[in-house]
Amino acid sequence: ALLDNIARVYQKINRHSEAIELWKKILASNESAPNFKRSALKFILKDNTAFTEFITSNVRTSIPMNQVLKKLVDLSIQKRKSRDYDDSFEFIEHAWSDGFIHPALVDNFARIQFAKGFKFRSLYCFHLLRENAENMFFKSSALKFIDQNQSKYLGQLHEDVQKICHEFDQLIPPIFE
Repeated sequence: ALLDNIARVYQKINRHSEAIELWKKILASNESAPNFKRSALKFILKDNTAFTEFITSNVRTSIPMNQVLKKLVDLSIQKRKSRDYDDSFEFIEHAWSDGFIHPALVDNFARIQFAKGFKFRSLYCFHLLRENAENMFFKSSALKFIDQNQSKYLGQLHEDVQKICHEFDQLIPPIFE
């Protein structure tokens, strides 16, 4: 609780990296209460640098899933397929809070993000999977997802930028072309 409070103070006074380091300690500690671990995880997932590091550490894991992790992943997938995205994420959150790391968690997390409309975040996770996964199944699954979804998403994003630029009588920035 003390570490969480100090981290929140660091966050309020714009000392973000120090706050993130404390939340990482909370998440990694076996002594942290589950509610503090989930809170720490949420802050880590909101910070771009910490998010990238966290996802990358998950996708680089090549150990097989134990029975508990497999059950959590299977339940998460089941909930995601029934479009119960919040409950699906809760199983992933529980796994991460319990210290599990695995590319299957990232894969399902990214699919949930995509389904909820957070397409950029989802595609970013799949790019990290494709670039860093040691497991060829997850690497090829990520590549397939990117091939199926990225161009459509970027095309829609381009159209949205065009509409905004047209509405405000602006030229489309070259970066979006």
